[in-house]
Amino acid sequence: MLVRGAPAIAIAGALSLAVELVTGGWADRNGLTGWADGGVCAAHVRERLAHLVASRPTAVNMREAAERLTALADSAAGAGKSTAEVAEAVIEAAEGMLVEDVASNKALGKHGAEAMLKAAGVAADGSESIGVMTICNTGSLATAGYGTALGAIRALHEKGALRQVYACETRPYNQGGRLTAYEIVADGLPGTLIADSAAASAMAQGKVQAVIVGADRVDPRRDVLGRAPDARPRRAVVLLGRRLRGAAGGREGDNRNLGRGLPRRVHGGVVDRRSERLPDHVAGLGTARDVELV
Repeated sequence: MLVRGAPAIAIAGALSLAVELVTGGWADRNGLTGWADGGVCAAHVRERLAHLVASRPTAVNMREAAERLTALADSAAGAGKSTAEVAEAVIEAAEGMLVEDVASNKALGKHGAEAMLKAAGVAADGSESIGVMTICNTGSLATAGYGTALGAIRALHEKGALRQVYACETRPYNQGGRLTAYEIVADGLPGTLIADSAAASAMAQGKVQAVIVGADRVDPRRDVLGRAPDARPRRAVVLLGRRLRGAAGGREGDNRNLGRGLPRRVHGGVVDRRSERLPDHVAGLGTARDVELV
């Protein structure tokens, strides 16, 4: 949990490899030592990226970044490039991912804001505003900057169309309370932190016109896949007839968050299974009686 949020994990992972290539005792920008040729360097890049992918197998971003960087290193080595040239290509591509992710988030925020206003039947010129609910953290702290779902909420605020954002606390790690609430205050957004169990009540009172959540993956039929806690507001959306939007970043024309190899329908499928101790432990401390969990 030191680095969390699929986009942030990908960027941190790619840049950590770049730092190793520059300062890790293997290389510097003036001439690398430590590898016999570009092929050995490419093999090292491949091994390091495979380890990083294993750190978060349920999110596409790190895997996609690893595939891009591995292909780049292999291509450079296959073309007879030197160790320094292979490493430099990987370093520049990793740095470019940082800029790319921010641009992607801002584009997603613009389109997400417009989609929510349209779904709510509200004018897009900022003359009307809506209440929006979100869960977990999908903002600057989970990405390279700006955010995905929270980025769309930021875009709403910039248009003058955000009446209130309701951030669910997001048990058991409380990313909503610890991170999203912080970003809301830091940006001066009109916001309210609510318990996860209060999501349906807020919707029933007419305070919420749209719900937007982050997406680990989107299956080929555009079903949004995420963590189990995100299902609470989603169920309320279905029961109360509100509009739900899932936000998944990517390059223009890129379908990296579409679930490759996933079945056509994934409802009921296991995407990410967490520890059975989550209901009665927080930060390793027991919060309930020692009972048999079923």
